[in-house]
Amino acid sequence: MSDVPDEGERVPDEETANWAAAAHTARLAGYVLDQVVDPVPGSMLAADDAAYRWEKCSAWMRSSLVAALDHLTLWANIVAPQKIFEGMIVRNPPRPYFTLARAGLESAAQAVWVLKEDDSTERVHRHLRLLYHDLRQMALAFEKQGDDRAPSVRDRMNALWTRVGDMYPFESIVKGEPKYSSMVHECAAVIDMQPNALEVLWRGASAAAHGKNWFQYVAYSTEVGSEYEPGYFRTTLRADPKTITESITAAANMVLRGVLLFVARSGRHPQPLYAAAFAKLVSETPLKDVRNE
Repeated sequence: MSDVPDEGERVPDEETANWAAAAHTARLAGYVLDQVVDPVPGSMLAADDAAYRWEKCSAWMRSSLVAALDHLTLWANIVAPQKIFEGMIVRNPPRPYFTLARAGLESAAQAVWVLKEDDSTERVHRHLRLLYHDLRQMALAFEKQGDDRAPSVRDRMNALWTRVGDMYPFESIVKGEPKYSSMVHECAAVIDMQPNALEVLWRGASAAAHGKNWFQYVAYSTEVGSEYEPGYFRTTLRADPKTITESITAAANMVLRGVLLFVARSGRHPQPLYAAAFAKLVSETPLKDVRNE
């Protein structure tokens, strides 16, 4: 199988192996998460849920991880399908690969940003900040189209004011909307990356998703051709598969770490779940493509 993201050029075997590893990391994370839904009574997440019982932290964190896995499973199905046939070739431009990496990274980082905190009070506060502004965006969307569900969403937002009581200043929730750049930066250490290095990957992937011109300087090398007007040259862009590898690997590692944090905070031991997930991955995937890392 070869993957040709641009200009009909074959991706080197080393990079396709790295892409497959990231794909399998995402699948593995999904298989682990499938085994855990609700936290065990007495666990950290059970305490978080009790602290604000109307919108469970565990449910919201799991939802963010599922979102990340949705994006990365699509990536996996494209670059490392579990059923292949001889001579199979995948041809795609690279931009959507970065978009999937960005979506996976942002979704997973939301959960990691909350779950990595050891203190329950801080986890719940971060959860409520995400919750409030998630609801705010939903209310704005419903109001724009005259959806009759908008008032109930606003009611959920306003209920925070009375429900949190003296636990947190309500203003710290209203004015504390978490920014993706900050969450990604803060979560870098969880996947053993330098914050600036991860933020650079995220910004490049965001440029891809937003159609920014400067994305070409992130993902391509440029060959300069003829000068067709004074100061203007025809150019040929050559995709750099290594930049895809870096972005998608960071996203896959972030979701795996997020899932393992979710498992631990839910009061379960990750190792048996991981072993069962790996066995499932091996049973469904060509063995030569599976790396146990």
